[in-house]
Amino acid sequence: MIRRRPTSPAARLKRRLRPKRPASLKISARHVRRTERTDDDDDLEYLDAIPEYGAGTPRILLAKAVLAAAIPSEVKKAFKARLPIIVLVDAPTVVWTEAIAAQASVLFPGVRVISATKPPARGTTPDCPPPTSPILAVTPNRSWLSPAAVAAADFSFRLEVRPASVAQAIASFCGRKSCQVTASDYASLDLTDLAFAMRPNSTPEECVERMHRAIRSRASATPTDRTAELSQLAGFGEAAQSMRLIALDFVSQREIGGNIVLPNILLYGPPGTGKTTLARSFARTVNAPLIQTSVAEWFTSSAGHLGDVASAAQRFFEQATALAPSVALIDEIDAIPNRETMDDRDRSWWTPIITGLLVQIDQLRARSRGVVLIAATNHKSKLDSALIRPGRFDLHIQIRGPQTEKEIEGVFRHYLGDDLVDDDLTAAIRLAGKPTGAIIEAWVSRARDEARRDQRILSFSDLVAIIAPADKRSPQEIEEVALHEAAHAVVACALGLEVISASIIDTETSGGVTELGHGSSIFSRRELECRAVAILAGRACDERLSRGPTSGAASDLWKSTALVLDIHSRLGLGDTLVSRESIDAAHLSLDPHLRSMVEQDLRRLMNEARDHVERLEQPIRALAARLVRHRVVLANEIHGCLGGGFGERSSVSPSETAP
Repeated sequence: MIRRRPTSPAARLKRRLRPKRPASLKISARHVRRTERTDDDDDLEYLDAIPEYGAGTPRILLAKAVLAAAIPSEVKKAFKARLPIIVLVDAPTVVWTEAIAAQASVLFPGVRVISATKPPARGTTPDCPPPTSPILAVTPNRSWLSPAAVAAADFSFRLEVRPASVAQAIASFCGRKSCQVTASDYASLDLTDLAFAMRPNSTPEECVERMHRAIRSRASATPTDRTAELSQLAGFGEAAQSMRLIALDFVSQREIGGNIVLPNILLYGPPGTGKTTLARSFARTVNAPLIQTSVAEWFTSSAGHLGDVASAAQRFFEQATALAPSVALIDEIDAIPNRETMDDRDRSWWTPIITGLLVQIDQLRARSRGVVLIAATNHKSKLDSALIRPGRFDLHIQIRGPQTEKEIEGVFRHYLGDDLVDDDLTAAIRLAGKPTGAIIEAWVSRARDEARRDQRILSFSDLVAIIAPADKRSPQEIEEVALHEAAHAVVACALGLEVISASIIDTETSGGVTELGHGSSIFSRRELECRAVAILAGRACDERLSRGPTSGAASDLWKSTALVLDIHSRLGLGDTLVSRESIDAAHLSLDPHLRSMVEQDLRRLMNEARDHVERLEQPIRALAARLVRHRVVLANEIHGCLGGGFGERSSVSPSETAP
């Protein structure tokens, strides 16, 4: 008897889409025993009814398993009854969209399947046939579909790649009865990655291990090998602790499976404090792929036209979504200008870019795909207010750089690696002051270059020579600078101000510096005048203990004048309550009365500084001698020279300097 092959359109399409497979892989899905029982088991039974389900490539097996488990039972009934309904399926990526659409045509022969894998051509609107029969529309982005179809949809659901579906496909492909798979085994992998992990003559365990390798490869593609995990990161203080808590939430939600909902993060702080490093460390800690971009990259990766830049930004978000759970970093986001400060011409060009970026961020948040969006900036105040509002960037984390000696040493040890392991870095830390992580990295790199140039290993003296090069000033000039800075520190202590350190290291900006703490955020008039006296003490010391006033006190006069001017003009602490917020030193020449008040106060405070210098000459000279020997003295050493009898120290806080 001759058996004729079915000739219906559905049968021909099914034969065309069903690839051949090796005979060794012949196994029916009805013999595969599932190892976990979920609410979706009834949906998987629908898959078992498909003849010869096991006969397929990994891509087909995965697509069929995921689709059959995702379609609600009421939708299946409507499809069987050929009801004229419209069903929208949100696929994870374009690759999944193509595979799901192909398999939907096989699973549901009477359904019209539409797939949208790219935006419609410019100037056109996507069309949709009238729903005279069931329609299934699959896309990773609903804006690519017909607006009429989206508005008239009867059912819509998101396609979730569940462990049971992946386990079903792997077990069937490998000819096994069972397979253990968890959500973390394939997190951040696309359909192509999963298909590449499933190879002939492999066990399920080997397939899962290949998935693990793919995850590790994607997670370390951008961060360098020197990027430490958050637990090993030094010099970030509270910022690192905040990121650790988010990392714990990320990992726990990924282990559970399903949606990962975490806040978008804005990292801000001075240049070189390690914002990019912190983002990379976060990605390495959670073992997730890091997708990094910048506004400059959007321009350089395209022709630079408006549409090209917008498309480049969109590709960044699409890639982050495709690799989810992932970490997406927009570096130097302050390159996106603030619309409030732009002129009309710039605003007309930038508004589509900014609006598109805001829409992409909102869509990323709405999808809840497990993408942690991080933005980094040196200038938070310059960002568009709509960009950093809650709902777009919920968590703002300030990075100050290493503050304590322990944090500074930790950053040094990180960049030194196996070098100088047995050396005490106290002297180097003393000379370093308050460097950023980038400065420390540059110091270590330059020290290594010097040692390499001389064909020897790195020594501690190499590092010190880079941090604080030999002083080329004369002994007399060094002594004068030391007396000047010692006067700042000693008088400040006598007045109860916090002194963090004093240094006579010669830099491009100053020959020495004394660092004073800010103290409280609210000051009385007397507290501000005490700070002015401490600043003027340097010039008073030049007069009393050195060769007389010099140009080295120019910055002191500017700072003390600014303080007294604020007392009278901006803070309401003088003879008038009228506040002049925008006033600066240039207004003194325009207001003789204000100039007279400021001058009188400065002369009074200068006399007070002279009295303190005369009274404290001995401790000033003792501290100056220590400065000449060590070049840098810290707070405890300053109090040691004074016998601990002056002032009360407050907690360490952001500081100002008195040259």
